[in-house]
Parts: sequence; C-alpha cells; structure tokens
Amino acid sequence: MFKNGFRKSTVVRMTPKWVNFPTGLVVIPKCSYKVKRKDVKIVLHPDSPAAIKEQLRQDGRLIEAVEGKGAVVKVLREDEPIFGWFDHKTLFAATMKRLGIDAKAIGLTAHHGARHTMAQILADSGASDRQLMAAGGWSSPQMISRYANETEELSRQAMALMP
Repeated sequence: MFKNGFRKSTVVRMTPKWVNFPTGLVVIPKCSYKVKRKDVKIVLHPDSPAAIKEQLRQDGRLIEAVEGKGAVVKVLREDEPIFGWFDHKTLFAATMKRLGIDAKAIGLTAHHGARHTMAQILADSGASDRQLMAAGGWSSPQMISRYANETEELSRQAMALMP
C-alpha cells in the first residue's frame, strides 16, 4: 500500500466497497477524504490489489471461486475497514531496524513519508504534473511542490533538452 501514497487516515478507513478489483480503482468517498469536495478516484499500484486481498484473506473475509471464464471475488463485511488502525511510527521504526537502516542519521521520518516518496519517485520518473495530481488525489498543481522536490537529476534532464 506504500506505493499508492495514501494518507494514513485513508488506509485506516478504506473498506472493500471502495475497491474495484477488476479495474484496480479505489473510489474514496468525499466524507472520508481530507478535502471533502468530491469523491476521489485513484488507480492502485499493480501490487496493491493482491496486498488488499491477502489482508482480507488473513481476516477470513475473502471468498474466491472460479465460475465460467473468470474468478469471482466475494468479500464479507464490506463496510468494515480492510486494515483498521495501526501505528505508522512503530511500523516504520521496526521496518528500519529490520533493514539495518539508521533512519534518524539520514533524516528519514514516518510522518507523511509514503506520499512524499510516491510523489518524488513519480516526478523523478518523468510523470507530468497532471499525472502527479491524479496519483496524489490533488486538485491543484501547487500541491505537487509540497510533495515532490526538484532534484539535481531533474535539472540535468531539463538542461539536456536545451538545443
């Protein structure tokens, strides 16, 4: 779920009803999104549907069967959150320790890290402003500058475009 750059509050509230497994689309209801103007549609990273299904499977809430030409997925208790509450700071610290990374020494923090990292990776990969806005669920280009930073590499790429 890290690769989607969701806010923690979105992951905590996400229910199976929000997820369209065949299309890989999540529709976050406006009542559950920080900016409550309208429902927000975000395409999941290709790894995410499997992670969501695995969580539901572990909770005994996923029933899969093969009928005709395709798989049929039924989810029990569709209104209950998929992941529920978790402490991202504890998870982050445990992960860094397990990986042998001194997060404090190199300035990594758990706070909002997924959204910033997702935006930076996409920006560094050449995503357009509109693509970044769609991936982050942002309604204005100003949000891009809050999450993705200009890097030396982007500067080099821009200069390489000069005739």
